Amino acid sequence: MEARQGLALDAKAHAFLQNEDFSSAVNCWKEILADPNLMEEFQDEGEGGYGKKEIMWNIALGLYALEKDDACKKLLQKLPLEELDLCEDAQIIVSEVGVNAP
Repeated sequence: MEARQGLALDAKAHAFLQNEDFSSAVNCWKEILADPNLMEEFQDEGEGGYGKKEIMWNIALGLYALEKDDACKKLLQKLPLEELDLCEDAQIIVSEVGVNAP
């Protein structure tokens, strides 16, 4: 496996977002989550860390954009939302799919 393959896949997902290809972005992030070797590149290291929680949050936002609210809600319920720094728009999304925002 090439070094930084997970980070490259994350960058690819963000590029898909720029083109509003939410389904492809979600698939990239799901691929990262499913592979422990790729996940090693993402560590929750204190403030500003980018890890599993943030990747799961990105997937949830993609599902929301795809109007898959039930899948988004299920994923958000697995996240420790109080640990994420949610902006006002993010809190609105969380409440729209029926999850209690912190």
